[in-house]
Amino acid sequence: MNMNTNRKSPLRKFTIWIGGAVVAPVLTAVLIYHLNNPTPPPAPSPTPAPITFEGMVITDTNAPLKGARVSFDISDTQGGPYLDLTDEHGSYRVDFAGLKPSSGASVRVEAIGFKPVPPKLLHTIQNENRADFVLTPMPPPVGASPTPTPVPLAHPPMYVRRLPTQVIRITPLNR
Repeated sequence: MNMNTNRKSPLRKFTIWIGGAVVAPVLTAVLIYHLNNPTPPPAPSPTPAPITFEGMVITDTNAPLKGARVSFDISDTQGGPYLDLTDEHGSYRVDFAGLKPSSGASVRVEAIGFKPVPPKLLHTIQNENRADFVLTPMPPPVGASPTPTPVPLAHPPMYVRRLPTQVIRITPLNR
């Protein structure tokens, strides 16, 4: 019987030794890395687009009304009402971030020398919300000389969209 069958060849011993000397440190390094560096948290979801409220305020003669105060009461939020003034085209625009789709809004307009108008109620908020208002001048006081009435325009002026100026960040109420 040959006695060399139980003995390993020197080349095989060297291969096993090199394998252990290389594989063990690499495995140890990989394990240490994974144990010390947990998987990163998932990327944050993209920020939703702001919700826009815009529209136009005109007089009963179809003239744009500059300087009318527009207020926004938004349900399920802290703070408010939020205010804006119409520009020379009678346009207003406010962008809000952080609104819940289930929120509702009430848009009111008032201007000095004009009769109050009922608010526009928006029961569902979309990405773009438009509410236009027509204001009627108050009658002159009794005994006062009437002010000249401007010639009515044949049709309402073309809507000139305002550029966004800032986004108002809203904090929803926790319910």
